[in-house]
Amino acid sequence: MKTPTLPKLGLSSASFRRLVGRYLKTPTLEFYATCAPGFESVLATEIDRLPYATNGSVQHGGATFFGSLETMYHANLRLRTANLILLRLARFLAQSHPMLYDRAGKLPWELHLANQPSFNIKVTTKRSKLRYTRQIRKTLNAAIRRRLSRYGIDVKYDPRAKLTFNIRFFQDRCTVSLNTSGDRLYLRGYRTGMGTAPIRATTAAAVITQAVKTSPDLIYDPFCGSGTLVFEAALAADKKPPGISRTFAFQDAPYYSKATWDHICRLVNSEQRPDTVALFGSDINPEAVPDLTNTIDNLNLNNVPFFWCADALNIDLRDLRRHAQSPLIITNLPYGTRFGPPSSAKRLVKKFCDHLMTFGAGWSYAIITKHPEVFQDKQVPVSGATRFSNGGITVSLLTGQILNDSGVPS
Repeated sequence: MKTPTLPKLGLSSASFRRLVGRYLKTPTLEFYATCAPGFESVLATEIDRLPYATNGSVQHGGATFFGSLETMYHANLRLRTANLILLRLARFLAQSHPMLYDRAGKLPWELHLANQPSFNIKVTTKRSKLRYTRQIRKTLNAAIRRRLSRYGIDVKYDPRAKLTFNIRFFQDRCTVSLNTSGDRLYLRGYRTGMGTAPIRATTAAAVITQAVKTSPDLIYDPFCGSGTLVFEAALAADKKPPGISRTFAFQDAPYYSKATWDHICRLVNSEQRPDTVALFGSDINPEAVPDLTNTIDNLNLNNVPFFWCADALNIDLRDLRRHAQSPLIITNLPYGTRFGPPSSAKRLVKKFCDHLMTFGAGWSYAIITKHPEVFQDKQVPVSGATRFSNGGITVSLLTGQILNDSGVPS
């Protein structure tokens, strides 16, 4: 564990070690993991499998759980569907700036900032007397600096700082959290290029988790774009932790233990028992495929995806699944401004539904679309539907299986 050297007139190193030691032994720290609204239950199921995590509960846009600092390490490393892991530090009533200054000044900021030259503050406020985020930030900055000055610690507010405190006001109650992740967790660290309108990796992982109830032996994305769905399927099949290729904000905190982190990474890597699955992606855009090939080189995958340039409506799904027992189409059908007027996107959905019903017997599917009504109009069998927001657009994840004329998978 890193122990900062503190000024003689401030907190001694021995005192600080004792303070951090008590904090490290706290088994009931509260965490909040955020996710794409609509996939909270998927995230909660993931959290239930985390080592040492307890009392998980679903909330809109995320899930709360409790655990130790080691639980936080596991959450950032392992959770595929979470966007951020926040460590809850305090909740209190603050109806005025003097009240905010007084109560914020009593929090142990030194635990998180003793070795930092700066910190960042992000503020949101709703239905509260304190409405101006800039003034709230100034008050908090003054309270934090005054508290830390007692220990001879000099830090300053800097929006580029490594550690960020998220401050949320709702109905005059202030919730203080530390962003332990840093960059959002959908930034996996393996991408070299992005296609147009990419789906976030964490949302793609949630879609895959929702869709894959049994183990498919072939997964195909006919509108792969940036390849995110295929890459997330590959990581899931390989049992690779999604955070293994990146760093996190908590690694700059005074209580971070590199020895513990290295042990957890070795443990997670030793648990890998890859499934075997054929992974394919195609896209009509010829510029997308070279970028995807470069990304493959950054991943040490057991299940290596194959990408090629093709029009999805010209792919014979019968040939593609010839040697597969349980094939799965998983794709994000084009929509939004990148595809022109809504009527153009809807026409494509109609054509793809026709293509699926003509050539897709035996295929299961998990398809994201802005036009779920087309599936009903085209009599595509739908067994499940989940509404969520992708890029600010409300879409639906539809799942089902295409049967042959006898009513069974061929």
